Amino acid sequence: MKKLCPFSKRWWCPELDGFKRPRSHASNEMYKYRDIADHPSKAEFKRLSRAMSDKIEEKRREHWIEWLENIDARQIYTANKVPDLRTKVDGIPKMATTNGEKAEALAEDPIPPDLTLSRRNPDGSTTLQIIETALTYKYLGVVFDPKLRWSAHYQKVIASSTWWSFQVARLSKISGGMPPHRIRQLYNTVAVPAFTYAADIWYTGVQNPPGSKKRTGSVAVTKKLVPVQRRAAKLVTGSLSTTAGDVLDAHTNLLPVDLLYHKILQRAAARLASLPPSHPLHSPVRKAARRQVKRHRSPLHNLFFLTGIDPTQIETIAPTRRRPNYVPSFSTHIKGDKAIALAEANRIHRIAPTSVHCDGSGYEGGVGASAVLFVNGIEKASLKYHLGPITKHTVYEAEIVGLTLGLHLLTSTSRQLHSITAIGSDSQATIKALGNQKPHPAHYLLDHVHTAAEKLHVKQDRIARADDRRAAIRRGNSWTDRTRRVIDLQIHWTPGHVDFAPNERADEIAKIAAMGSSSPQLSLPVYLRHKPLPTSIPAIRQAYLSDLQKCWKQRWKKSPRYPATHTIDKSLPSKKFLQLVKSLNRRQSATVAQLRTGHSPLNQHLFRIH
Repeated sequence: MKKLCPFSKRWWCPELDGFKRPRSHASNEMYKYRDIADHPSKAEFKRLSRAMSDKIEEKRREHWIEWLENIDARQIYTANKVPDLRTKVDGIPKMATTNGEKAEALAEDPIPPDLTLSRRNPDGSTTLQIIETALTYKYLGVVFDPKLRWSAHYQKVIASSTWWSFQVARLSKISGGMPPHRIRQLYNTVAVPAFTYAADIWYTGVQNPPGSKKRTGSVAVTKKLVPVQRRAAKLVTGSLSTTAGDVLDAHTNLLPVDLLYHKILQRAAARLASLPPSHPLHSPVRKAARRQVKRHRSPLHNLFFLTGIDPTQIETIAPTRRRPNYVPSFSTHIKGDKAIALAEANRIHRIAPTSVHCDGSGYEGGVGASAVLFVNGIEKASLKYHLGPITKHTVYEAEIVGLTLGLHLLTSTSRQLHSITAIGSDSQATIKALGNQKPHPAHYLLDHVHTAAEKLHVKQDRIARADDRRAAIRRGNSWTDRTRRVIDLQIHWTPGHVDFAPNERADEIAKIAAMGSSSPQLSLPVYLRHKPLPTSIPAIRQAYLSDLQKCWKQRWKKSPRYPATHTIDKSLPSKKFLQLVKSLNRRQSATVAQLRTGHSPLNQHLFRIH
């Protein structure tokens, strides 16, 4: 049926409510005396149930007879859109194909019957198999119902969150339970994933539309999850049961439930936006994010409308990169001790004829990268590049871009590189990531580093074997450039901010780049010349989390508990309380929390309760 008729499912009337209330009362009485076999409440319940069923059948029949008598052309057209119906007459399946048969079937029962499958036997007889409609169906951990509503899954979520909160409570006794920060960690790593699983499918973010006092989204399930988190926060702090939930969340640094789900939804949207074109969801995701429809919104529409993420601007994470046994065309060196690493950096800078020092910086709200070329200890050239605002890019990305700038400087030289060619970086994370070929955020920049290093080897190979290459080309022989073992290319970790002059120079240029300055386009690597880099997933996650924290603080300032608590701790909501009680035992930390919240087992508070 493409569109329901205006009278569909309107056979319920106030008269039926009069049957419903006595039947509910009789049901309660029957349950109360369930141990007495011949109690009159059972007979009364059966009588009322039978009377109510008969009345429903009567009202439903009257309604559909009236509908058929007063039907107009538009309703006939709508009824004609109903597909063929399979009904039962005296237990025998019958197909309804004409409009009259369809209307009669709908008048008897507007809910479609169970599916009936038939199979012909070799002897000519027919075997019928009726497949009854399941009330709920669990698929990949999500509970569906025949009408694709989430009420059944909401019940599962609430039950799961309640169960896990009670499990956490078993380890949180005041007399000798786990410390507060460990209880919070357990709740975040075990309970939260349990009740936020697949939230991007069944949960719609709670919002306050402008000009409306009514909130929209999954408000009902959010309200039912608030007591669960309040119980968890009470367990973390060891506070009394009379303590308000907002002050507990502020002390434990647990995001309110609606903001927590916003964080989960934004993470899911960023993950979907980073899917490569080879993924089946790539096109549906971009189509859903392109515009917001007014009706029949899918979970993807709600997800991207809430988070505001544009998939065309997000970096793509490919499922495969290089082969698992790929060996980089350079060696990496990280000394465990900072003093030893500094001494090694000075030695390499002194003995290496050619060296490059790279850096990335987040400064004045921007992110920039730089590379400085030194020949025999003298600065010869430098490059800088402005990645963008810190809300879209990370310093980690800038460190990787700095390496590509350094390799580009080395490739731009027209002389042969002898002895050691060293590249210095003050980011251990970047150097370690060069050996990781698994997909992860910013891996496309690491691929540019490997490509640039191989390109450097190719150019040096052509310089070193120029005569052999020309001779092979003249003879018509094939020539393969070497991408490894042409020069001794090394990447070293050089500690930052320890008065190491080359690093300080690279840091100075990186800060200039962070403020918006870049080298001329033609002097940059090709992938940095035209389009800006795609938005970093970790950067937008951190920016979104900062926005949620600001929203939470504004909400906390409107709380009636704010004035009294603010005089004690002006940093709330924050991790300060957990850090304060980290060295205390469970009983002592609970006492501190009770005194800070004003709900403690002292006479003043106990008198107020009673």
